[in-house]
Amino acid sequence: MSLANNEHDHQALNGPKTFEVALGLDDFIKKLERDFFATAKFHCKYDAKTHKVDLVIHLYHNFSLHDCLRHMNNGDWGKSSIPRDNSLNFTLQDSLKELNRSNSNCKFDIAELSLYFEETSVIVSRLYEQSISTQIGKIIAEIGNHYVFFTKGLTEMPYEIFVPVFEEDMPTSNNLQKRNKSGYFDYWGLYYDNEHQHQAMIYSLRKKKLYQEDLFLFE
Repeated sequence: MSLANNEHDHQALNGPKTFEVALGLDDFIKKLERDFFATAKFHCKYDAKTHKVDLVIHLYHNFSLHDCLRHMNNGDWGKSSIPRDNSLNFTLQDSLKELNRSNSNCKFDIAELSLYFEETSVIVSRLYEQSISTQIGKIIAEIGNHYVFFTKGLTEMPYEIFVPVFEEDMPTSNNLQKRNKSGYFDYWGLYYDNEHQHQAMIYSLRKKKLYQEDLFLFE
């Protein structure tokens, strides 16, 4: 698969364009589909100056989040299971390492990973380098641990779950350091359908409580 080189974006449309070959990207996506039992769509953003590639991945499942969590708790999610420490390894980290080993001319990372289930979607944003590939298992395990609380006692399912959100409204350098330190397990953003209106809530994992506050989402 080829990646467009953005170095010449300022040139005329009929000007020269260059491409970089991404070795093993198709295999990476196919393995991702097998590991997550999903259909994958993705796009790449290639920075020609730093030779870095940001992947934005969308995984579409034909089952519910509840079914996903049930299979994981039963230990029959493919080759994966949840051990006592609630960590879960989808081999995503190993797959990403293999992709990078195959491409010494550039470095791949996942900027955003979205999981679309029948009743809800989970959107995970990158906090630091390799954060999604190293934390996705624990994130899904924590979704299972907090499922009863953010579904309001199994009575209402949010249609979108954003992991994570932060209290700061400006992405200054100090706030970015605080964001990275706090990680994925302080606050999540949830959207509910409330009588045909969208209701935005903040969920505190530490307090296991929902708060109706403004969401500040960072790209």
